[in-house]
Amino acid sequence: MGNTWQVGDKRAITHTFTRDEIEAFAKLTGDVNPLHVDEEFANRTAAGGQVVHGMLAASFISTLIGVHIPGRGALWNSFEINWRKMIRIGDTLRFEARVDAVRAGTSTLELEITGTNAVSGEVYLDGKARVMIMSEQVQVPSVKLAGRRVLVTGASGELGGAICKALAGEGCRLILWGRNPERLERLANQIGESVDSFHAVDLTNDALVYSVLAEVRENGGADGFVHAAAAPLHIAAVNDAQNYEYLKEHWQVEVAAFYRIAQQLSENMQSGGFIISILTQAVFDAPPTKMSAYVSAKMGRGELFARWRWNLLPKVFAAMPFRLI
Repeated sequence: MGNTWQVGDKRAITHTFTRDEIEAFAKLTGDVNPLHVDEEFANRTAAGGQVVHGMLAASFISTLIGVHIPGRGALWNSFEINWRKMIRIGDTLRFEARVDAVRAGTSTLELEITGTNAVSGEVYLDGKARVMIMSEQVQVPSVKLAGRRVLVTGASGELGGAICKALAGEGCRLILWGRNPERLERLANQIGESVDSFHAVDLTNDALVYSVLAEVRENGGADGFVHAAAAPLHIAAVNDAQNYEYLKEHWQVEVAAFYRIAQQLSENMQSGGFIISILTQAVFDAPPTKMSAYVSAKMGRGELFARWRWNLLPKVFAAMPFRLI
């Protein structure tokens, strides 16, 4: 997404609603509510006349999002609309979307939506929308993984272990980092000759991280880095006194350590290297209750990486985060 959109950016379209559109929309959707399609019936109700289908009006918000803001590649994730005034045949509405927030880590925009009468300025509807920008996949040269050295953090965990086995199957040479030395050694024995080295590393210990990183660089560095490490998940309310300690731990492991390792390894990465960050789908919506430390760190890493990765491309071919629970 880069820096294309900024908070405060706006786009607008104007549309006049017609009787033919109401009839066409009713035929397409099956919504033949007489309040919309039967003038005589609508005149006898408290509405005092035909009312344009609410979702017909909302479809022009879809046009605004899909064509103008953000436009190409937009995927409308969620919306909330408040109907302030009934829309009538012949009304001309100006639909406007304003960027309220930019989430680089998840390639999403938060939009404020308004629909006002183009003549009187009266507000007919307002609301909010969340939109993801589905960018085209970057075409990169085919890269053979066989023989490439890859550092995987969190290797002693279930997800990290599965990643290591998959990379070993592609012929990679692996450098395994994990918290649990027994599980790490067991994984190394399972993988066998594909393991160059394994280290029990506490990512909250800066001195240890730099020491083991120096050893990795002295032995030839790495062509790839997969950050699968995460601090232990603690369930705590945001106002729980202990939650501050959890927050510091998550940010140390999932943001600071990721940045330090990627920064060090990328200096000597050859063309065709890769950096992969494991995120979580929880960053897309309202975070689960009592998981603020975990979710905020994951989101922070995503935001950091989304902005930082452009400095590495095209040198690093796969500098894109995987979004997994």
